[in-house]
Amino acid sequence: MRKAIVRVADLRQQVYDNLKERITRGEFPMDHKFQEISLAEELGVSRTPVREALALLVRDRILVQAVRGFRFPEFGPEEIVEITEIRLRLEPYAVRLAVEVLSAEKRTALAGLIRGEIARHGEADTWVAAHRRVRAALFAPVRNKRLIEAIAHYEDTIHFMRVNTLQDARWRGLSVGGSAKLADAIEAGDAGAAEAAQATLLGLARDSFLAWSAENA
Repeated sequence: MRKAIVRVADLRQQVYDNLKERITRGEFPMDHKFQEISLAEELGVSRTPVREALALLVRDRILVQAVRGFRFPEFGPEEIVEITEIRLRLEPYAVRLAVEVLSAEKRTALAGLIRGEIARHGEADTWVAAHRRVRAALFAPVRNKRLIEAIAHYEDTIHFMRVNTLQDARWRGLSVGGSAKLADAIEAGDAGAAEAAQATLLGLARDSFLAWSAENA
């Protein structure tokens, strides 16, 4: 009689998901060093799934390997501009698709969600997390999964831009204002205006990080 294989949880994936969520939430400072031993002890697992999860984060360009451990990648102004150019080809189009596919009722609900996040978090550091929730809701209606995967890839790569800039009241205010205009366009069902609003937000993200980089050079 054949013995059934007992399937166990994929620890590598669990560790990967845990670290990625915490990284994109801004839990770790930019100079943080990720090490197998300390992470394994913290998460209560062996070093193998931690090592494999860190390798996946390197693959996704969220981390890079250092002399001892792993760290965040360092992007120069040219790389930020290039990544933004790619995002400008992807995200505004995705927003247009979302507006075109949603019913009037669902557009109103999405606009209300954005305005609610602005009202609760628009003047605080918590706007960083609120901004992520807005983006998740914004792209959720898009049926082109490959497009969404491409957007997620570049968003993960430059997550630190959001963490470093949206905590600054100057840039947070511009982000909140741009998001409010986006909400208006969505509710009105104006796909072109929503597309343009998203492009403006991406331009602000690029400019804010370039300014932050210059100030912290």
